[in-house]
Amino acid sequence: MVWVNIDKPTKNFTVHARHCVYVAKVTETKFKGVHRFKHDGGWFEFENVESALLEYHHHFRDFSLVEHC
Repeated sequence: MVWVNIDKPTKNFTVHARHCVYVAKVTETKFKGVHRFKHDGGWFEFENVESALLEYHHHFRDFSLVEHC
């Protein structure tokens, strides 16, 4: 499993491995959702890196792709 942080203001699509320290901090905030979009974006869980990259290539090509950890 991997988590993806889709950040609208910075236009970043950041992939985080399950063991990444940032994954432990995944929480819903006023402007960012978990498993849903809010004003600034959201956190989404994918089965693997390949499925996350497929989502990136289909819907977020104009965002920067960051493979964080």
